[in-house]
Amino acid sequence: MMLVFTRMRFFVIILLWVLMMVAGCKDSDGGGSGGECTESDRQCVGDIVQLCVGGEWSDYNDCVFTGQKCAILAGTAQCATPPSTDADSDTDSDSDADADSDTDSDSDADTDSDTDADTDADTDSDSDTDTDSDTDSDTDADTDSDTDSDTDSDTDSDTDSDTDADTDSDTDADTDADSDSDTDTEYVCGNGHKSDVEACDDGNLEIGDGCSPQCALEPGCVVGSGCSSVCGDGIVDAEACDDGNLTDGDGCASDCTIEGGYSCAVDSSPNVIRVSVVFRDFNHSDDNSDFGTSGVTGCDTATTSIVNSQLSATTNKPTLSSAHTDTTEGTCGFVGSAASFAEWYDHDSAPVTAVVSDSINLWKDNLGVYANRWLNDGTPWPYPAGATGFENSYGNPVFFPIDGRGLAEDNGPALIPANLYDGNWAGEESYLSNEGVTVPGGYSFIHNFYFTSEMRMWMRYQAGSGQSISFAGDDDVWVFVNGILALNIGGIHVPIEDSVSLDDIASANNLVSGELFEIAIFHAERQMDSSTFYFSLEGFSAEKSVCTSN
Repeated sequence: MMLVFTRMRFFVIILLWVLMMVAGCKDSDGGGSGGECTESDRQCVGDIVQLCVGGEWSDYNDCVFTGQKCAILAGTAQCATPPSTDADSDTDSDSDADADSDTDSDSDADTDSDTDADTDADTDSDSDTDTDSDTDSDTDADTDSDTDSDTDSDTDSDTDSDTDADTDSDTDADTDADSDSDTDTEYVCGNGHKSDVEACDDGNLEIGDGCSPQCALEPGCVVGSGCSSVCGDGIVDAEACDDGNLTDGDGCASDCTIEGGYSCAVDSSPNVIRVSVVFRDFNHSDDNSDFGTSGVTGCDTATTSIVNSQLSATTNKPTLSSAHTDTTEGTCGFVGSAASFAEWYDHDSAPVTAVVSDSINLWKDNLGVYANRWLNDGTPWPYPAGATGFENSYGNPVFFPIDGRGLAEDNGPALIPANLYDGNWAGEESYLSNEGVTVPGGYSFIHNFYFTSEMRMWMRYQAGSGQSISFAGDDDVWVFVNGILALNIGGIHVPIEDSVSLDDIASANNLVSGELFEIAIFHAERQMDSSTFYFSLEGFSAEKSVCTSN
């Protein structure tokens, strides 16, 4: 029985193999496994690749063993990986369309025996641009292929164009914008544009108009009357503090209140008081004939008729008095005209290089008197032994504050005056050599003559305190208190000294005890050989806050 069963099983296997071969020949592209074939041709029989050998088909490769299926690719039967859905060429065309953004989406996508899946692309709603010219009659896959490739092609092209545009425009715009903004802004006091480091900027280099040439705030004053303080001007007046700026974080806030962690107090007797000053440089040859007059000698007294007794309410400057008639060049009181005199302290119309803003330090001596000295660092002028003039700390007989600055200089050496400084009109260099003085580095014995000086400061009048102002100079010097003339040392002359007690002029100059007033000093250096400048204050105290951290 066992032998019969075994033979029957063998017979059944042989019968099934014969039936499969017959079916394979009917389904194959080569005409059947048993028919004649061309040498080396291949065909698919299910998942088996058959090869024509000796005019007959024989099994060549079973694609199932590699997880693939038999397919006709490029006209040849071979094992291939099937698509995710089916083995139709329509599905394969989707894959190629995804990776290619050009209009040809199907030329290499067909896995079917036909070479085209798109001859009927015009049935699609959009303008499909498939370029495969196909003569194959197979239209089964047209709908799927057209729909898939159109969608994929649109997506790819949109992505590419967006990327290119964003990259180019963003890079160029950002680079250009950064370069332009970085080159901007230079802080220049007097340009009319207030920066964050300036308390004010009124577009000029005038002094006494509420905003200093250093762009610091000044008290507001009325010619012929007193002044009122503002926060930030460095004068404590009904304020918790005022350190002379509007900067937060330094102890005194921008609203003049004391900041947390700080204590602020007025240093009423500092070692030095700094006074703001504006210089205007002149050249005799081409600027103003009032400067550089020659042959003026024997001028030992002041000419008191030159200016009016009150500053102009319009310009806040001195004006030439109509009573002054000396227009003869070479005389001690010579002034060419009201127009030429108006130029002396006009800083707006002057050439930019002719105007120099700076400050002068007044140093306190052992008597509590504040006065300027030879050098701005406090070094006093070296008086000879037994001198009968000023005390050692007072004044400067070689006052040339704009050496190396201003216009092309009218240069020359200086002589030390015989009066007040006991110099006997010796040359400056020989005088200092005789006194054994070594000048600091960069010091010059050739100086820039012909200039004017305008100084302003604000103090508080205290009746009965012995406050006084002293001045000595050559050439012209005028001191105005509350805009009213208080010291008159005008004209071309040797150094002349004068002083005034505020108690003596309180009524005439509208001084009110406890109230602020303005001191305005106007000076001119108009002739070569000597330039003396001595300015002192006695009985005054400073008003500026000094803040320290707790």
